[in-house]
Amino acid sequence: MKNKGKIFIFVLAAILAIGVDWQTKLWAKKVLFYIRSKTYLDGHFMLDYAENKGAALSFGANLPENQAFWVLQILPMVLLLLIVIHF
Repeated sequence: MKNKGKIFIFVLAAILAIGVDWQTKLWAKKVLFYIRSKTYLDGHFMLDYAENKGAALSFGANLPENQAFWVLQILPMVLLLLIVIHF
């Protein structure tokens, strides 16, 4: 497979993964936010709503909102864009 085909598949998979992630987060906010927990399979599987204001392991959760926006949203986007341009 040519490089352009591999890049296309990678970008398509990334967009699909991001879309699924956003949709599950929207579903959790819509459904789980208002209830204590939701159980499935006779109580063997349980969903609880939890929100992490930071990144992995709550990194940046205590940053002011303006700084958190730049560090946790804009900086990763710029870095990913630079990586894509590099490749």
